[in-house]
Amino acid sequence: WSPEQRKIFGWSPDETVTLQKYFDAVHPEDWERIVAAVRRAHDPGEDVPYDIEHRILRRDGEVRWMTTRVHTFFEGEGEARRAVRTVGAMLDITERKRAEEALRQSEVQLRQAQKMEAVGQLTGGVAHDFNNLLSVIMGNLELILERAETDPALKKLAQAALDGSLRGAELTQRLLAYSRKQSLQPRITNLGERLPQMSALLHRTLGEQTIVKIDPAAGLWPVLVDPSQIDDSILNLALNARDAMPKGGTLTIEAANTRLDDNAVGDLAAGDYVLLTVSDTGTGMPPEVVERVFEPFYTTKDVGKGSGLGLSMVYGFVKQSKGHIKIYSEVGRGTTVNIFLPRAETTSAIEVAPGAVVANLSANDELILVVEDNEAVRSVVVKQLTDLGYRTLQVETGEAALALLDKHPDIDLVFSDVVMRGGMDGYELARQARKRRTGLKILLMSGFTMKSMADVFQDAEEFELLKKPYRKHDLAHKLRQLFTPQQEAGRPVQ
Repeated sequence: WSPEQRKIFGWSPDETVTLQKYFDAVHPEDWERIVAAVRRAHDPGEDVPYDIEHRILRRDGEVRWMTTRVHTFFEGEGEARRAVRTVGAMLDITERKRAEEALRQSEVQLRQAQKMEAVGQLTGGVAHDFNNLLSVIMGNLELILERAETDPALKKLAQAALDGSLRGAELTQRLLAYSRKQSLQPRITNLGERLPQMSALLHRTLGEQTIVKIDPAAGLWPVLVDPSQIDDSILNLALNARDAMPKGGTLTIEAANTRLDDNAVGDLAAGDYVLLTVSDTGTGMPPEVVERVFEPFYTTKDVGKGSGLGLSMVYGFVKQSKGHIKIYSEVGRGTTVNIFLPRAETTSAIEVAPGAVVANLSANDELILVVEDNEAVRSVVVKQLTDLGYRTLQVETGEAALALLDKHPDIDLVFSDVVMRGGMDGYELARQARKRRTGLKILLMSGFTMKSMADVFQDAEEFELLKKPYRKHDLAHKLRQLFTPQQEAGRPVQ
């Protein structure tokens, strides 16, 4: 045993080293494999070279990776053949193994990020199309409800269908949350104050079998998040934890300040963050499940007991809030979810303009140009506007809308979808229309949000946006906001 070998294993220069001492140093998980390899190497009938990677435990407890290569020399023939000498070498490959593992983890994270991004794009597109369908369904159901006042049975059926459509709209919002295109209302939030306020709700929701411990650190930095979304995220995580503890257990919610270096956690930049941790003592998850938990519609629960969108929604919310989420889980020991949220740059509250106060939602005979390439959606929109007392014109494309604007100087407002087939989208139409008529009122509609639109379309935030699917009342209110003079409303119009 050379001095270098002794140093690697942590043996002193003068102590006696035997083969048994080497076996004693082998990592317990590799021991049987090493013994089997040594036996084969010393078996006269096999004469197999000993060449193996394995771990050892140094005397100080540190785990090191080794490559051990040994050749055994034999003498004699037949039954008299026996091993007489062993010559070999050991190489400490710990740093190489660590580098390989770090590279593997990076590749896994990159593949996962690419997959999540691709699924997010697909999900966003599905949600957009689903919003169009819901707009048609909800719009027609509201029209039926208004005409069913004298038929209680029909009214009940229509209301049940509308309620189902609204649940579908909630589902769409979760899909948009995953694809990071949901509508958020971020405010300066102090988790140290907000978390204790959730205690009563969590106790009622989770039941007596679940012990809830909420422990935010003192002096937490403020974060810029949508308060309702952070509440929903914690509730989703808590419900998952409860389901993972069928015989009861402990749910612990903590928050603490932390400083990160560049890319120390995911792709987060260096800076100050608040770490929100939700832990349970439940059944835990194997690695192959952990890798997929954020995928929409992926669930390990029985049919009818989970949509597979809870964690997807949390993931999308955290990413849209410029944070990062990481799950650690071990089968039989429980799960911990770490959410990193960036520290807010200011502690002053963000004021959200409440919009114009509109007392009267009735139309004043204004003329609205409806631009929508989906015939079913366009038909519902025109019917809604007509019922509200507006006059309407309708076209399928932006190009046709511009031509109609030139012919009808009495058009008061252009109401257009954002994403349309053909060469011109809603924002390009809005810009061209404003060039023709400065001050023309424009309202755009989309299943996506102003933030996601601003990431794609230039000057998107200059124009008002109504999110699909919307209720007839929402449309009426938005239009009166646009048509109500500021001095009449008493405050700026949104």
